[in-house]
Amino acid sequence: MNKSVMIEEPIQITRFNVQRPIKNLWVFAKTDEKYNMMIFICNPKDEICGFIFLNVGTFPNEVYLSKTVCTLNGKRQKPQKGTYTIYCIPLFPFKDSKVEVSFEIEQNIEKNYEEKFLHDFPELGKIPFDMMVSEEFRYYKGDFHGHTIYSDGHQDVLEAAQVLELQNMDFMAFTEHNSLPFGIKQMPCLQIPSFELTLPAGHMNIHGIRNFDKFLLELRSVKTIDMVFAKAVDYFGLQSNISMNHMFMEPWHFTYGDMDMTKVNTIEIICDPTYPSAPLANRKATAFLDFLWQQGLMIFAVGGSDSHNKVEELYEGSVEPSVYGDPSTYVFCKGLSIKNVIYGIKNGHSYVARYGTLEIDICDGKYLPGDLIIEEEEKLTYRILCNAFQDTCLGRFIQNGTIVAEFVIDKEHPEVLYTFANDKESWWLRFGLYTLEGDVIAFVNPVFNKRKMNKNIALKKLLKDFEEIYV
Repeated sequence: MNKSVMIEEPIQITRFNVQRPIKNLWVFAKTDEKYNMMIFICNPKDEICGFIFLNVGTFPNEVYLSKTVCTLNGKRQKPQKGTYTIYCIPLFPFKDSKVEVSFEIEQNIEKNYEEKFLHDFPELGKIPFDMMVSEEFRYYKGDFHGHTIYSDGHQDVLEAAQVLELQNMDFMAFTEHNSLPFGIKQMPCLQIPSFELTLPAGHMNIHGIRNFDKFLLELRSVKTIDMVFAKAVDYFGLQSNISMNHMFMEPWHFTYGDMDMTKVNTIEIICDPTYPSAPLANRKATAFLDFLWQQGLMIFAVGGSDSHNKVEELYEGSVEPSVYGDPSTYVFCKGLSIKNVIYGIKNGHSYVARYGTLEIDICDGKYLPGDLIIEEEEKLTYRILCNAFQDTCLGRFIQNGTIVAEFVIDKEHPEVLYTFANDKESWWLRFGLYTLEGDVIAFVNPVFNKRKMNKNIALKKLLKDFEEIYV
């Protein structure tokens, strides 16, 4: 069966019928030009059964469904008799040009796929959000931004697993573009179900996903592309972590000016640090987060490798690979679970680092990064021990945007102590580790005493004010 659909609306719908019970169903989509498009398929019960993110990476632009064999972008089930609905959401302006999507649909056709494209059997990865995989109270090492061949990454899941094991990761959030695999492959660490919402106005990671298919059904009411941002934030806001990606890394910088920043939980301040334009973009992101703290916004820092490459692949001019875990985000959890990781980053109980680790002691262990310091505290002590950072660097304590103490950190002097009085009406304090050239290689989320919220919360206003003072 062949069908063609002309894209003329923000969401275009077509249907096809299955007249008799069948063993399997195959749906293939293509366009003459390489336009990105979200395509999801609902069975006769109006349940999502398959998803295609068209023209992205090397994953096939097709979905294969059966009870025993199923591609990762489908739900393993016996196809049903009745009317199926296909929803097409174009991720590009289409008013000045017509885009045709062609579908091939076959039933009871045997297809062979490489193992990397298929569900594991039995299906893995259905870990409840509150299930503990470790009982220890400590900082856990993870990465909140990375890709595989499921979207536009170069590594398949087996290659990705090898890197995660070598990097000694405790958790990983694979953030495939606009898609979450229905079948999850086994990994050597905890997987945080996540995806990267990738739209023309910017990219946003959402960590800790429940019911991705129900979110897709919510998109049936969108009128514009940018409405997808609002839908995602409203749908996932309470349960998940909403994170803004590589904000200043052109051409993928974030330009959706209507974003309500009170609904954002985290911002990437070190993203894909080996990419040629990353150093300047990451410096600006770090400065912007400091600016947001000055405005009273409770947004915290995360890191993301945004790794797409195989280990042996280097960006032009780089001597380091772009790999999962560079940078890592270390999240303090009272036991490792998906729920605790999401709670930790949404509350700032974390730090970001390249190359080494930090031991953080605030008021003899009384506080974690992200905590509110009670007013009764008269004197605060903040101790940092820097482990395994090979080169000489600068440790800075920054209070309300101003460097209040700076230390040279090297092998002979890895520890610093800062003591200060709790005498300001409103303050925040964070620690950062910098190369001698000024690039941030570690960032500890702030502690603070009280917050005064600025009324200007739209991103476009905040960016305008920030650009006036950023040098």
